[in-house]
Amino acid sequence: MLTDLSRDGPQLSAEVRVLHSPAAVFRELSQKRGGGAWMLVRRPLLLAFTLGWLVSLQASGRLSAPLIADGALSFAFVPVFEMAALAAVDRLGPRRMSFARAVDLFFSGNAPWLLWMIAFATLRCLQTPRQATAPPVFLLGFWSCRSFRSRCGRPGSISTSSEYDR
Repeated sequence: MLTDLSRDGPQLSAEVRVLHSPAAVFRELSQKRGGGAWMLVRRPLLLAFTLGWLVSLQASGRLSAPLIADGALSFAFVPVFEMAALAAVDRLGPRRMSFARAVDLFFSGNAPWLLWMIAFATLRCLQTPRQATAPPVFLLGFWSCRSFRSRCGRPGSISTSSEYDR
């Protein structure tokens, strides 16, 4: 969803605007009234679709409808659990907005980590299988650090620690 339609014409979606100025956008969206079934499910469906899209990219390196649907169904528990957690917290305080509006607002906050996951999956698809499964370079540099090897990487460190258990 890159655009939302409003009376003023098309504008950037809440997810994109949250990335730029979260406080202002959350304040603006919380002032809007309304609700309904579509508002309740649209952003959770976007999350499920995005997770399905990521599963398809990671599994095959391309987008295919069966893998997207399978990934979305396999990870459907994520939006369901998020909605359940929100419902539990929403019952604790006074209601300032409808539950559908609260869900819509809450799920628009997923934009930063969804963008990160999409970028990571896209980068992963541009690599060869060997590059994609190799450890990151910064970890190799950390492993070669002498102080790390002396504490964690010496041979027999497991047997040495088991001697203290006796």
